[in-house]
Amino acid sequence: VKGLERCLEKAEQRYGGDPSFVLDICRAAVHFGDVESLTSFLVALSGDPDVQVLRVRSTMHDTHRGLRMVKVNLKVLDDGAKAVFVDGHVCEVLMIPARLSSLCTPEKHARYLDAHLRPRPR
Repeated sequence: VKGLERCLEKAEQRYGGDPSFVLDICRAAVHFGDVESLTSFLVALSGDPDVQVLRVRSTMHDTHRGLRMVKVNLKVLDDGAKAVFVDGHVCEVLMIPARLSSLCTPEKHARYLDAHLRPRPR
């Protein structure tokens, strides 16, 4: 779960202070041994009646920055989510091939955040 300070920082820097655009407050990473397993998981997730897939974004062919992965924004709509009033909350699932996940170290992530969070020229 993303901390409050980081959520507010991201909202300010990327969305003009509007926190309703921050979609990765709740995020999970799933690591796959191969792309076929990743694809099968995505198909199963998309077919689950208790899950509403809102967006799928792949950075697998993004050669200029970041870790290669598939990002899925979704809502969980089952009775458990409804019972605790989070069925309207958007979660993010990062689907990462295992051979690439070992490349993401805390140091590299800190450098990514530093570069990614610099104020952008207007």
